[in-house]
Amino acid sequence: MIDLGLPSRPAPGSAAAYKCRVSCDTPRQPLHDLRPIVPVHQIATWLAGRRKVLCGGRRRWRLRWPRGRRLRRFWRQHGATHSGWIRSSRTRTEVALEDKAHDRLFEAERLAGLTSDARLQVRAAFVLATHRGEYEGQHEQAIAALRPAMLAAEEIEDSALVAEGHLRVAALLMSHDLPAAEDELRRCLEIAAELGSHRIEAEATSWLGAVAYYRGRPEEGERLSLQARTWFERTGDSYFQIQNLISNLAIFALEGGRAEAAETWLREALPVALQIGGWVVLKTYCHLAQALVAQDRLEDARELVVFAARSLPEEADYARSYLLLAEATVATAAREPVAAAAAFAEALRLLEDLDFAIDVAEGRLALARSLRDFGDVIGARVELERARSLFVRIGADIRRDAIDAELAQLVEGPAPTGPSTS
Repeated sequence: MIDLGLPSRPAPGSAAAYKCRVSCDTPRQPLHDLRPIVPVHQIATWLAGRRKVLCGGRRRWRLRWPRGRRLRRFWRQHGATHSGWIRSSRTRTEVALEDKAHDRLFEAERLAGLTSDARLQVRAAFVLATHRGEYEGQHEQAIAALRPAMLAAEEIEDSALVAEGHLRVAALLMSHDLPAAEDELRRCLEIAAELGSHRIEAEATSWLGAVAYYRGRPEEGERLSLQARTWFERTGDSYFQIQNLISNLAIFALEGGRAEAAETWLREALPVALQIGGWVVLKTYCHLAQALVAQDRLEDARELVVFAARSLPEEADYARSYLLLAEATVATAAREPVAAAAAFAEALRLLEDLDFAIDVAEGRLALARSLRDFGDVIGARVELERARSLFVRIGADIRRDAIDAELAQLVEGPAPTGPSTS
């Protein structure tokens, strides 16, 4: 899978990660099949500027386009309709600047239905359904819309599209139903094995690693994530390699008390994260600050957060939420309860508005631990219970068990020294 590198990237492991990407199963597959989705000048410009990010500087892609009258006739027929609508909608969806994205995607689906291109019809349906689930919060409706599109992909015997459909459904489910997401990912892996596609296998394996970890199988989760890392290195998919490093391996190490190992993973991710920008680099900085604090390197963490603030993109709530969480981590370590509470409160507000359940639960767990460190046992207990209810709802057994252990250890202590965000 190729990421188009549009302005603001979606959340990790989310269905929105697919809205701005072009499917190409092997490096030798001709790109002419992609013409109805993205115009030639956009792909050429993107490849020229992003080749090193994806392939580590290795030349792996060649553009093969019809020439002369055939090219002009193709773009007269398709360039201003299907490609234009879909490209415009994707861009607006990604940066969340216009409310017309849904109308444009709906029109793209209608126009695709006027053609005999079944593959284009499936893709248009995929993107529209993903938009409904990710940006309009209609998860059930989105999944219901993806199912018939996947059946259509099966009818035209396009296994790669069927596998992508399972990934899209899994992405929607991961925010609120990890067991169901695991079923979709395992089905995707079965199809990927039949195709012999390490690209699809790597993506599904990385996501499955996160699911296995949260469902209480940390050894399996780390093993799968390491396997995905090896495959990502072969395929040159830097964007998903970074997600695998910062959202899987680094998190596993941090929660396992291996702060130095987490720092190693994050420093490996940082150079490419800086090139990608957006929420990716802010999340990397946030977890790196947490790793530094865990090693009692408060001044290093403080300097990192100040530097991270310079990378914050405009109108990027998800990225800003991670900057705020990093600031809250440093404020907690520096014994600044007011600053910590304010940063946590704003970060949680942003994450709740975005409806990222796992991120909200992780934020509340971090807040609970901060309140406990400040001696606010009652506030810590309240936030632990809130986080627990979210983790139970989505099936994150490992966090539920950890919170149960922390609740059992809590006893009422001295009066609160910092404000709560209750």
